Amino acid sequence: MKIYIVLCSDRHSDDVIMAFKKPESAIEFAKRFIELNKWEDAEVEEEEIIEWLYYATYSPDGDFVRVEECELQP
Repeated sequence: MKIYIVLCSDRHSDDVIMAFKKPESAIEFAKRFIELNKWEDAEVEEEEIIEWLYYATYSPDGDFVRVEECELQP
């Protein structure tokens, strides 16, 4: 079974790690996290990285979110 892990790394708080059944739900969560935590004047910089479904930084200090696909073993 495939699951989709979201890692949110913000230096002002503990890392947030969430698991989802659908990639769309994971990416939507990541984007909402950014909107709630980004600096007012900071730009969101999305990058395509081969190993991950979604990656973006949202502060000048490198706070980021990423979504990756994992195989859940029984």
